[in-house]
Amino acid sequence: MITRRIAIITQGKISNVILADESWQMKNDGSEMLEADAIAAGIPREVKPEETPVISVTMTQLKLALVDASLYDAVVSAIAAIADASERIKAQIWFNAATAESNHPLVTQIAGALSLSDDQVLEIFNAALEIN
Repeated sequence: MITRRIAIITQGKISNVILADESWQMKNDGSEMLEADAIAAGIPREVKPEETPVISVTMTQLKLALVDASLYDAVVSAIAAIADASERIKAQIWFNAATAESNHPLVTQIAGALSLSDDQVLEIFNAALEIN
């Protein structure tokens, strides 16, 4: 079975590439063509936004990185300031979990409360990775 790379063309750009065997019937409306032909014709690839990496660390590493960044007390205060008692307790439990991931909703919530940018959050998690 021979496999071909079929470019899916959306709004004048290659938005996706699929693999198809010889039996695949491409549409004749310009929305599908062989990938090599699309590239040769100068059709650009759609640039997709780079995804933010997810960093996983132990909670001990994260807490030590927060201490090093002089943010530990601010995070504890931000958790204590959560108005909804149930959500506050959940946040306290999370802050004592074994691991933390940079994309966790509480990280986003606390970062917002402390006016931390995504880059600053990643810096903290990257610093945490370096802690043994």
